[in-house]
Amino acid sequence: MAPTVFIPYGTYNYKDRLIELGKVLNKEQEAKKCLADFASRIAEKKQALSDVIDSGKKNCYF
Repeated sequence: MAPTVFIPYGTYNYKDRLIELGKVLNKEQEAKKCLADFASRIAEKKQALSDVIDSGKKNCYF
């Protein structure tokens, strides 16, 4: 039987859950890097969306 790790649903947000899984798998640094990359991509998309909204363009695809 494989080891089982219980992480209560609803206790952690997605960031904390990923960090906990990283700890369990001994890949905490990779989990933190993944979250940092994700945050960077979100910031880029927010800026791009803000630029489109501010310019008043319509029917723009990213």
